[in-house]
Amino acid sequence: MIATAISAASTALTGLGVVDRYGGLCIPVTFTQEVDQGRLTRKVFPVREGVNADTCYNKGKYEDLVPADHYKNLVYWEELAGMAEATPPSSLKLSRSYVYLRGSARMVYWLNLPKMGASNDAYRTIGDQFAWAMIEALRDGFNVASGAFTGTQVRFDSARQNPRDVSIFSKYSYDAETVGKYVLYPYDFGAIDFEVTMIVPRRCVSANALALGAELECVTEW
Repeated sequence: MIATAISAASTALTGLGVVDRYGGLCIPVTFTQEVDQGRLTRKVFPVREGVNADTCYNKGKYEDLVPADHYKNLVYWEELAGMAEATPPSSLKLSRSYVYLRGSARMVYWLNLPKMGASNDAYRTIGDQFAWAMIEALRDGFNVASGAFTGTQVRFDSARQNPRDVSIFSKYSYDAETVGKYVLYPYDFGAIDFEVTMIVPRRCVSANALALGAELECVTEW
């Protein structure tokens, strides 16, 4: 469900005009690769949610969010804690027509400073400027304007910049060249954690709201 919140914020981020490659919500995908003499190895990459198996594996899309020289920058999200029902703050008077949910998400970014036009003097500040531009773009919250959760209010609060450490990428199988090259000057990277809240009209989460069609033959044939 946190994907709905992140999707609502996407236009605000991409509309800033500074984000080159935006991945939205990503999930760690593991695939098996054959190396020399038939030996198999498992690798994990961040893959945009919604990418199908053929596009991911056969067309090489699993590398779309790996740092590379031809990108100005990368931005994508990771789910930290799924949305859970919570007690709203006392200042928020909600009727029983709404459900109050809380979760958390991490925005990961990687910057190619020369391609972004950053001078040597700006190296120590451009990462912070980029991070806070992202935070400010999310400051006022969003309303879901279409789809199953139309009318849902979304907020991204309590932004916290993480220490600049390669452990941000530790869940992924980046090779030594990627880690050694793309985390040092003239590149920069970071991660920002957000508390995510959603106020969802109860009509959106009832069984009556499910828009289901006929069963798919490929699923029902055994």
